[in-house]
Amino acid sequence: MEKKFVIITSSDLKFGDFLINHWLKSLLNNIDCKLVDIVILDYGLSEKQYRILLSKNVKIVKCIRDGCVNNLRYRDMLIF
Repeated sequence: MEKKFVIITSSDLKFGDFLINHWLKSLLNNIDCKLVDIVILDYGLSEKQYRILLSKNVKIVKCIRDGCVNNLRYRDMLIF
């Protein structure tokens, strides 16, 4: 069985466009998608951002924003 890796990040509406237009674009140009899954922890992306990410074969995990995202992402990565 081939080993697979995962890259996990988080975003909300405010940073969703940067995530899509810069971070994800660069990442996809520099990794082998056969070996790596990309997971986005969603803390309030817009519907448009959500649809664009899904079209890029990114896994999206809806999360509850009940604190500071910088801290919550560690909790939600563990749950994932």
